[in-house]
Amino acid sequence: MVNSNYDLVAVIDWEFTYSAPVEFSQAPPWWLLIEQPEYWPDGIDEWVTAYEPRLETFLAVLREQEDAHIQSGRLEEQHRLSTPMRQSWDRGDFWVAYAAPKSFAFDTVFWTHLDARFFGPVARSDGRERESGAGLLDDEERAQIERLVDRKVKESKIAS
Repeated sequence: MVNSNYDLVAVIDWEFTYSAPVEFSQAPPWWLLIEQPEYWPDGIDEWVTAYEPRLETFLAVLREQEDAHIQSGRLEEQHRLSTPMRQSWDRGDFWVAYAAPKSFAFDTVFWTHLDARFFGPVARSDGRERESGAGLLDDEERAQIERLVDRKVKESKIAS
C-alpha cells in the first residue's frame, strides 16, 4: 500500500487469504490425519475410523485452550470454535464443507456421506430401492443430459 506521495507504507500478504461461508470455518480440520479422505488407502469409511480419535484429541485440546482464554478474558464463550466443530462433525455438515470446494473429492463424499442424508436411504422400507434422482428431472431434461454426455465423449475422442 502507498500513501498520497507514493511512499510504501504497508505490505499485505494475501497468501493464506480465504473467503467462504462461516460454516466452512466451523468444520473440524480434515488434515488431522494429513491424508485426505478420498485418498485413504482403505477407503473413506476407514478414514473416518482413524480420524475420529484424532478429532477427539484435537477438540479436547482446543476446548482447554478456549477455557484458558475465556478465563483470561481474551475470548468470550460465544466465540468458541470447539462447539460448532463438534456439531459439524456430529450432524455431517463437515462433509458438505469438505466436498464443496473439492470437485475431485465430491463424488466419493457425496455417495458415502451426503446422498442418503439429503435424499433418503437407497433401500426403502418396502424393499424397493430409491431411483437415483427420481422426480428431479423430466424426460426432456434427461434426454438433454444424454445428448451432452454423448457430445462430450465424442469431443474427448477427437481431442486425444
